[in-house]
Amino acid sequence: MGGRSISTQVRNLIVRDIQKGLSQRNIAKNYEVSRGAVEQIRRKFQSTGSVADRIGRGRKRATSKREDMKIIREVKKNPKITVREIQENIYLTVSDRTVRRRLNEANLHSRFARKRPFISVINKKKRLQFARKYANMSLDFWKNILWTDESKFELFGQKKRIRVWRKHGEELQDRHIQKTVKHGGGNILVWGCFSWAGVGNLAKIDGIMTADVYIDIINKNLEESLLKLGLEDNFIFQQDNDPKHTAKKSQAFFRSCRIKQLEWPPQSPDLNPIENLWAILDNRINKSGVTNKNSYFEALQLVWENLDPQHLKNLIESIPRRLQKVIEAKGNQINY
Repeated sequence: MGGRSISTQVRNLIVRDIQKGLSQRNIAKNYEVSRGAVEQIRRKFQSTGSVADRIGRGRKRATSKREDMKIIREVKKNPKITVREIQENIYLTVSDRTVRRRLNEANLHSRFARKRPFISVINKKKRLQFARKYANMSLDFWKNILWTDESKFELFGQKKRIRVWRKHGEELQDRHIQKTVKHGGGNILVWGCFSWAGVGNLAKIDGIMTADVYIDIINKNLEESLLKLGLEDNFIFQQDNDPKHTAKKSQAFFRSCRIKQLEWPPQSPDLNPIENLWAILDNRINKSGVTNKNSYFEALQLVWENLDPQHLKNLIESIPRRLQKVIEAKGNQINY
């Protein structure tokens, strides 16, 4: 029967009405089908005594079971593969929609790859060592840390994202993430710091970031931030392993100022709560009045100074949980 499928139940009702003597025109109107469909059902029942479809009747599946397996195998080999590449690799002449449907049937869906930093094997070990060493530190210890970092913000446009085929819950598997490099793009670079007590200064960095520029930023903003936050002389300074931070000149400066530093594992932005603040700034900033870098920085400062103090405390309280997750993940990235 052409057109839309008519259920067996409706076909039986049509046969009943035909046997009652109702006209095909009225029957077609009552069940919203064509008169031709009513006639086909009448003939079928008259010749076979049944209105059921023959076994095997219906639209033929566009792919075989073997082809379905090949489609799934391509995605398992490379989750970032495109539908067109799948078709080309296995010489498949079906529509894009059919390929996507076969993957969906296997519970594989196209999703944007989560962006996560690439972590080498040796750095996974260092992350794990750090997590084990500090996992049981008290909250008072973390309250005394001054968290610092730099971040770039895009004035216009967004970075291109890629899609991957994955199942629910697989978003952080190494094969399903989009690996990034710190400061991989953007328009304005800032330095900021915060602690349990609140946010410190947010400073705009002009020109190329060097060790000298970094030392100048610390000189101009550290003491003011410490006074603002009420941190004692025994505070601990946290920074990542950026080359400007670890340069001999920078380290000599920290030693001369007797600034105690928190040893920090490489490639660990997921452990640094200030990364969450950068994300908040990026999401909340109002770009409607932004026309240049200066007005953009002013908009960033407005969001920075109005961050919820309780949210800052919550981020500090999350540190032990983050460390435990790193231990459970054996040094791999975590979802924070």
